[in-house]
Amino acid sequence: MLTEPAISPREIVESFKFAYAKVNNCDPIIVYRGNHWYIINGEAVHRTMVMREIARLRGVAQRQTLHNTDRSILTRLINKLRGL
Repeated sequence: MLTEPAISPREIVESFKFAYAKVNNCDPIIVYRGNHWYIINGEAVHRTMVMREIARLRGVAQRQTLHNTDRSILTRLINKLRGL
């Protein structure tokens, strides 16, 4: 995965915070330390890994949304069948 150098550290921090909070329901502690290194929840992580983790978290969030949608559709169908 190539990283886009035009993406600022601030944008990466905000993207990571949003994706992490959406999946884990809590805010991460993330600080940019310079030279493409971040401290995330006490662990040093390189920019490339942060970008990959953002993509992974977005995928997890999307799957969770689809799973919840499928569950609500099934619940409505079951309730409808029970009402017959």
